[in-house]
Amino acid sequence: MSEEKEVKKPTTVEIGIPVYKARDTLPALVAQTDKNFEITMCADGEGDLYKDIVRVYTARGLKIRYISLVENRGPGMVRQCILDNSKADYIIFCDADDVCMPRMVEVLHREIVKEDYDMFSGSFIKEGPDGNDIIMSTTGNVVTWFHAKIYKEKYLKDHNIAFLPELRSDEDSYFNLLAWNLTDNKGITGEVLYLWKNNPNSITRCVPLDEYTIRSATGYIYGQVVGLLRLLDERKDLTDYAITQIMLQIYYHYLNAKACNVDMAQTDELLEILGTHERFKAWITEGANWYDIVQEVNGGSILNNKIIFYKETFDIWAKRLFKEIADESGKRTKSSDN
Repeated sequence: MSEEKEVKKPTTVEIGIPVYKARDTLPALVAQTDKNFEITMCADGEGDLYKDIVRVYTARGLKIRYISLVENRGPGMVRQCILDNSKADYIIFCDADDVCMPRMVEVLHREIVKEDYDMFSGSFIKEGPDGNDIIMSTTGNVVTWFHAKIYKEKYLKDHNIAFLPELRSDEDSYFNLLAWNLTDNKGITGEVLYLWKNNPNSITRCVPLDEYTIRSATGYIYGQVVGLLRLLDERKDLTDYAITQIMLQIYYHYLNAKACNVDMAQTDELLEILGTHERFKAWITEGANWYDIVQEVNGGSILNNKIIFYKETFDIWAKRLFKEIADESGKRTKSSDN
């Protein structure tokens, strides 16, 4: 008698699309080579504005569920709503004004299933303001944007990887910082699977540059420090390389904010907490290998092009900032003892 082969249940993919005054990604999803996915569109306080669009693309073969939040809550909470309501094995987030390459679902779904990864990332192209496409490095940007990424939902839920409700910008940076660094079971491909469109009406481009810099810098630093504190507690093997990568981005945003005269009181309080963490203090003390790490991560651009970074190199900034924090903490401790 021949043994019956076990028939594996096909894995399911959810594509989550927060919609707010945009809906351009649906035509590209019709053209996907792998049709094994469902879409959840979540409108951020815009009522039934997109129901007609849903009907049009449902007729074209897309399986779409439509959710509408009563009030505008920002892209992070919209994505959280999609994640909370998903029953799929894997989830991909797409922005409503971007374009997915035809093989995006096929490649991401195939690779994450084949290797049983927790997270898998492709490459993407960013459309410049002058119409030129600029290739973005997967390796350098893998912990920032959602573009061309797929996540195992069980991994996200088991590790309580969720969006911070207080972040209305740079919520993707916080989420991906945790998703990428809380597992070693992950992969990347150099294949371009996503086009980041230059939409002048998007929430990151429809405000003046100074206002966006302020909002982005403070939101980014807040999310990165909160995330780094969690990583330091949960990943005892977090490498100096990983910490330096994270701190380089905090450094860049911090100096940008200072250049725009942003009030950094809230972020300084968080950085003060970070500076008291034993693992982080060891990183500061043993910073002799920063130079090699910075060179590898940034090709020397930060240390050799000081003008861009306001003439204060990373190693000087980090040691000065946290020395000031330590000094201030010491003064407060002495004062309370007296």
